[in-house]
Amino acid sequence: MVSSINTTGSISGSSAVTFTTDPVTRRKYVTGHVIVRFKSPNDGGLSVSSDAVRQAHARLGAKVLNDFTTGGLTGLQLVQLVNGTDVQTAIREYQADPDVLYAEPDYAISITPDETGPVVRSTGTLQIASIPDDPLFSNQWSLDNTGQAVSGITGTLGADINATPAWDISTGSNSVIVAVVDTGVDYNHPDLAANIWTNPVDGTHGWNFVANTPNPLDDNGHGTHVSGTIGAVGDNNLGVAGVNWHVQIMALKFLDASGRGSTSNAISAILYANAHGASVISNSWGGSGYDQSLKDAIDASPAVVVCAAGNNASDNDIIPVYPASYTSADIISVAATDQNDQRASFSDYGPGSVHLAAPGVNIQSTYSDGNYMYMSGTSQATPHVSGVAALVKSINPNLTNVQIKDIILNNVHVLPSLSGKVSTGGRLDAYKAVFAAEASLLPVANFTGNPKTGPVPLTVTFTDLSTNGPTAWNWTFGDGNAVNATVQDPVHTYLTPGNYAVSLTATNKAGSSTTMKTNYISVTVGPPTVTAISPTSGTTSGGTPVTITGTGFTGATGVKFGSTAATAFTVGNATSITATSPAGTAGTVDVTVTTSSGISATSSADQYTYVVVPTASAKVGVFRSSTGTFYLASSNTNGGGTVNAFTFGLPTDTPIRGNWSGHGATVGVFRPSNGVFYLASSNTNGGGTVNAFNYGLPTDTPIAGNWNGQGTTVGVFRSSTGTFYLASSNTNGGGTVNAFTFGLPTDTPIAGNWNGQGTTVGVFRSSTGTFYLASSNTNGGGTVNAFTFGLPGDVPIVGDWSGSGSDTVGVFRPSTGVFYLASSNTNGGGTVNAFNYGLPTDTPIAGNWI
Repeated sequence: MVSSINTTGSISGSSAVTFTTDPVTRRKYVTGHVIVRFKSPNDGGLSVSSDAVRQAHARLGAKVLNDFTTGGLTGLQLVQLVNGTDVQTAIREYQADPDVLYAEPDYAISITPDETGPVVRSTGTLQIASIPDDPLFSNQWSLDNTGQAVSGITGTLGADINATPAWDISTGSNSVIVAVVDTGVDYNHPDLAANIWTNPVDGTHGWNFVANTPNPLDDNGHGTHVSGTIGAVGDNNLGVAGVNWHVQIMALKFLDASGRGSTSNAISAILYANAHGASVISNSWGGSGYDQSLKDAIDASPAVVVCAAGNNASDNDIIPVYPASYTSADIISVAATDQNDQRASFSDYGPGSVHLAAPGVNIQSTYSDGNYMYMSGTSQATPHVSGVAALVKSINPNLTNVQIKDIILNNVHVLPSLSGKVSTGGRLDAYKAVFAAEASLLPVANFTGNPKTGPVPLTVTFTDLSTNGPTAWNWTFGDGNAVNATVQDPVHTYLTPGNYAVSLTATNKAGSSTTMKTNYISVTVGPPTVTAISPTSGTTSGGTPVTITGTGFTGATGVKFGSTAATAFTVGNATSITATSPAGTAGTVDVTVTTSSGISATSSADQYTYVVVPTASAKVGVFRSSTGTFYLASSNTNGGGTVNAFTFGLPTDTPIRGNWSGHGATVGVFRPSNGVFYLASSNTNGGGTVNAFNYGLPTDTPIAGNWNGQGTTVGVFRSSTGTFYLASSNTNGGGTVNAFTFGLPTDTPIAGNWNGQGTTVGVFRSSTGTFYLASSNTNGGGTVNAFTFGLPGDVPIVGDWSGSGSDTVGVFRPSTGVFYLASSNTNGGGTVNAFNYGLPTDTPIAGNWI
């Protein structure tokens, strides 16, 4: 703490000066110096460069020593009276000038002796868990009071600024500058050197306004002691720890070796701090006089200006101490407490003018020449507050000086001993202040996504990179899909090609911020994807219609079953294709779709299994209606080779056969009495598991065939209209029914795979002995193959007699019980196999009985 005294010293590098006593205020001022401020255009007066200003100085024989306009105080000048005019006369003359705002002496300022202790040198190492390893830290009760005895005085647990938990949040930042306006700083001190500010322009560490040189080295020790409390390097196994382990201390020397200085140099120091980016200005000095020029300099500062309340044990509301008692919005006035949270006996106070208290008794800190010393005073309390202000700034660099002040004052530790003594009623609490500073931080929204480009469907994992502790997130992905929009790290799938903007709004209790990245995600068309096929199997002969489901099918140019192209395909839409399977070999293949963007990748979802078509040729059989017995031949020869004889159905039933399960032909019957089909699962007595269902009318003639390439189903021929009805499933009603006319009502219906491309119907016209074979199951039958084979009274049958994969016709002649099997569907039937099997009264059937 400093106060006004009478002394002789060096001011701004000038020769030795004399201090004169003001006869009214009894304050000392520099002989021959006047601080004068002229009106600016904003004040309705002249500018400082006008002739009127020069004339005002000329009338008094005044010489301008320093123009503070360049420092931001327009019209403020320090002048030297060179013609013998005394200061009081000159002030009256200036004040009479209508262009002058005010004029006042250049008052003297100096340090009031603080209580000091012995000089201490740092020796040895003291390691303390969970706190910095600085060996003298155990003496720093102001930072961590464990009740230890310091300078023979036992403290109270917790009577400190609560620094150690604050350091869990921040230990400071080298981007924060604290200006120490004092006697200078020992910038070579090993516990300070790493935290000393360096001017990036000239490499200096501040300014010496006493000698007007760039060397602010401390020749007193007071400024160095203040600096150590603010920012001695922490956790460096040396000496003490500052409130900030990391900070930049700007050394601004305006007090000489004996602690003497002037108001004009204090103004110069504050303006220097303003101009060079100081966020905090620490002022452990003061006096009883009100200097408007000094207040103007403080009012113009963007920094937090922390000031010592004084060491007179008096009420500053009654006897002000300046600059602490100025009403400037950026000032924090600091009283002192002791090791037991009591107001220090020497400390000034004032519930209207002093804001808070901080530890100021038996404070050990750095001192000149690499030493350490105990000192007491509001000078020692002030740098604790300056240090916490810097900690707050390190957490949220966007805070203004007034916001930092409010955070510190709104988060004190309230004490009974300070009630009615300081406006907050409390002592500095570093942890509460930095916690509040952290809570004041708006989040800074940021994110990344991976991958940022790729084919549809593109799945992107977004990662939140927001800072300042957001607690809620709101994403927009650009495609209108809000799934996972409030998750911190969402996974999002894009289903449509295009470029997408992505935004993130991050929120915490201080507010929200939003960032948007345009064209951030690029989704290309990409190759198609097959997700399912139906059916998943078909015969090796091909011809099975297969529905393919997936994505990206628009403009498909090909479909393959394995390496073989589909016989035909139709693109329904972007997600559906119907393809006809080509012939293949037994086994499983992948069904792939090709577009201009590529070929679909293979997976288990696209696998299609070819089922072996039995290679054995069809054999004849008969149904003996007198007994309801089936006789199935093992060879198309006289007698039929080994004969499988079994009963199934009733004697009045009409026999049919079909490959109902895909494992070979078994028999079935159609019961005219009720229009019910009974399909056997095995060619044995009773037929194994029997599928019984109703289809058609009792008067219909039954047929069977593999109508859609997905297995044999039944059908009927309605002789009253000459209409075929083909079922899509062997169930009641037959599923989807294909109804069409072919032939004449008096014809006998047949069905067969005439060309290896699927089963179609045909008729045998017994009046002429002519077969008519349809090429499609439609009205008229498409292209019709008409030829004669057999006699008009014969009964037609159909089978793949040669095992070639295509059916040919045959007849059973009831007059003789002889089968005639054609080798080709042409007139005369090509090479004919004629043999006797069964009785003339039997009903013929044929099938691959294996």
